Amino acid sequence: MKIYLRLIVASLILAFSILADAQSDFRRGYIITNDDDTLVGFIDFRGYTSNSQKCGFKPAENAPPSVFKPGDIKAYRIMDDKYYVSRPVETEEGQKEMFLEYLIKGEASIYYYRDNKGEHYLIDKRGGPLTELPYHKEEAIIDEVPRFLESTKHIGLLKAYMSDCPALFNRIESLKKPDHDNLIALAKDYHQLICNDNSCIVYSKRKPALGVAAEPAVIFNWFRYGTGIYTGTGISLHFWLPRSSERLYFRTGYMYTRGVLYQRRNDEMEWIGIERSIHRIPVQFEYLVPGRVVQPRFNYGINLIGTDDYDKAFDQTAGAGLLVKVYNQLYISGGVEADWTPILLSLMMDFDIELVSLSLNFGLYYRF
Repeated sequence: MKIYLRLIVASLILAFSILADAQSDFRRGYIITNDDDTLVGFIDFRGYTSNSQKCGFKPAENAPPSVFKPGDIKAYRIMDDKYYVSRPVETEEGQKEMFLEYLIKGEASIYYYRDNKGEHYLIDKRGGPLTELPYHKEEAIIDEVPRFLESTKHIGLLKAYMSDCPALFNRIESLKKPDHDNLIALAKDYHQLICNDNSCIVYSKRKPALGVAAEPAVIFNWFRYGTGIYTGTGISLHFWLPRSSERLYFRTGYMYTRGVLYQRRNDEMEWIGIERSIHRIPVQFEYLVPGRVVQPRFNYGINLIGTDDYDKAFDQTAGAGLLVKVYNQLYISGGVEADWTPILLSLMMDFDIELVSLSLNFGLYYRF
């Protein structure tokens, strides 16, 4: 049993890493070639860093993908979402062609990309060069007190680019740290004050910083030392960072059931299972495989466990399941989960790893 469970855990960890690195998420979109032809198809949606380095494209859903690097095409866009253009950018390593996210197009246009050194915002004005808006924060000792000092070079650059609109100077001076929201709003107002002929185009649709989903469920539990199936209920809460990843989630919540966690001897010195109320709080990571209708998911972590008369710290757990889309943000959910005694504790205290319980759950999953 010990070897078997270790193999299961190792396989799950390997599956997580492979999925995180290799899983594609193709969404409707188009590319613009260097000959200004627009090809409609499907774009591989990935994180900010990957999106600035390459574009995966398929002309049809079942067609093999092609990968374009900056300079191979002029631009690509995911329908009703991000728009990227290929531009040469001055970096610490020299000039480099990159796909920049086009935030807003107007008299002053704003672009964005992210790399392993952080976030970068750039600006250009019609007929002018593309320039990065520098920003950094550094620690300094002032009067023997450590303080964080924020750079202000971006303020001077914004004033220079918008020198024909002094009405915005006070607002620019109050812009302590560049971000999507304040730069898009500033560029939009600048365009409206300078240009009365055409409206600017805002491409960026800023996603919320934190995503939340709730999942009430009915749970059918089997316990190693119990007899039969125990029915419980619970609600899971799922949190993720939409601006960073729509695949990796943190899962918690509360589950309640009756069940049997362990055995003890009765007066006749026989081993018997004691049924009791069991409270579980999941503390887990979850990986969601992208899909239009059906989305497989995998979870791994621990369940904090307590009962009315017996304190049990936690069990390790792993599971898999499916989300099936019903309407907009509403899904039907189902899955299976296994709990076992913690591997680390078994190695430290030299006791056997045992399967504690298996559970089957069905519920509704809603993204807010």
